[in-house]
Amino acid sequence: MAQININNKSYEIPERFTIEQYQKAMAFDWEDSKYYAHIVSQLTGAPIALLQQANEESMALAVALIVHGMNQRTKCKITDLSELTFGVCRPRCMD
Repeated sequence: MAQININNKSYEIPERFTIEQYQKAMAFDWEDSKYYAHIVSQLTGAPIALLQQANEESMALAVALIVHGMNQRTKCKITDLSELTFGVCRPRCMD
């Protein structure tokens, strides 16, 4: 797990994001660096005022770590929708 350190205090960048965290972060324009402090604050809990004092390279690194975490995928089984009957009797159960 990555973390950022500000004034001897650590703030963790989550490995996986909740839907709520993702929604809050996506409210900002990720292409405009003036919003980096807001994005990082939403996902780490670090104070925006302190993040706004960081240099642009540091903020870009924090955002890159966040993007990496957001792009992690977990394989999951997907139900075959053709198997769903929604209560309709299939021919094999009409015997």
